[in-house]
Amino acid sequence: MLFHNDDGSHLVVTNNPPEQSQDNKDKERYASIRHVKKKKQPREIKQGQKIDDPKHAGETINLEIRATSTRIEFRAGDTVVGYYDKAGKKWVFIGEIHLGSEDAAHPVYGKNGSVGMTSVASGDGAVLIKAPQPGPPTSLDTAP
Repeated sequence: MLFHNDDGSHLVVTNNPPEQSQDNKDKERYASIRHVKKKKQPREIKQGQKIDDPKHAGETINLEIRATSTRIEFRAGDTVVGYYDKAGKKWVFIGEIHLGSEDAAHPVYGKNGSVGMTSVASGDGAVLIKAPQPGPPTSLDTAP
C-alpha cells in the first residue's frame, strides 16, 4: 500500500494473508525501491488493440533497496551487495568499503588477524578509512 499523510509518503508491506483468501498463512513479502530498465508504455490505445504486459516492476533491475520483516538488502541487478540482518544485528557489505569519506585511501590494519598487516589496498574486500597514515603495529594490535 502507498500511504500519504502530513509526515510524508509511506510504502507499507505486511506478511498478512490476503483478505479474500481461503489460505490463512502469512507470506514473506518485500518492499522495493528500484531503478529499472523498461519499455515506454504507449499512451494511446486503439480500439481492439492488444497491449502486452507493461512489466511495471521493470524488465531488468539496475539498482534496488529491498526490505522484508527481517532484512534490508542493497542489490545491483540480482546480486546482493550489502544487507542488514535484524536477528544477527549486523551489517554486511560486499565490495570495496570507504569509511569517513568517499576518498578514503588508507587500508585498515588487521587482515585475517595478522599483526601489522593491512587489508587489501583496493577492490573487493578492501576497507579504507579517511585518517592519517596509520603507524607501525603496536602490542595493542594483538590484544583481543
